Amino acid sequence: MEEAGGLFEEMINSGKKPNVLTYNSMIEGMCLAGRLEEAQRLFDSMAGRGLKHDEYSFDVVINGYCKNFRPDDALQLFEKMKQKGFKRTQVTYNTLLDGLYRAGRVSIAQSLFEEMQSLGVSPNIVTYDAMLDGLWMNRRINEAMELFQSMQGKGLAPNVITYNIMINGMCKEGCYHICNHD
Repeated sequence: MEEAGGLFEEMINSGKKPNVLTYNSMIEGMCLAGRLEEAQRLFDSMAGRGLKHDEYSFDVVINGYCKNFRPDDALQLFEKMKQKGFKRTQVTYNTLLDGLYRAGRVSIAQSLFEEMQSLGVSPNIVTYDAMLDGLWMNRRINEAMELFQSMQGKGLAPNVITYNIMINGMCKEGCYHICNHD
């Protein structure tokens, strides 16, 4: 990250203007390195440099907050994204759902899932995988089983990841009679 930061400064000092892609790359690198305050400052500085955020700019920082167990900061930025009129995509919702479930914020995650659908953002297999994993993680066994059935009822076929999540969750919760399929 230090090398990228140095090159970023060199770019600016040489009179070249970083674009949104450059900023998004730097912000993502900072988030991956756990340097969230620096990432947020760089995100905030874009407007002062005449650059407009895009959906990806928001998604990167939201993901950084979620991965570092800061769901409140992620939700705050998500609200800012809404207020500024940015489109919230499957990626945005999937990232937040995963982060909220990992933080044990099941009811907020479920409300977000409802909002997602009401706004016409269709859940995909990644959405369901994040939710199923989160429900198992939070020991919501019946809800996980119901969601798995519901997903299939809506015509969304489980993939290998989905089956792994379900099998792992069942076995961890002692549902061995379901796991033993000879």
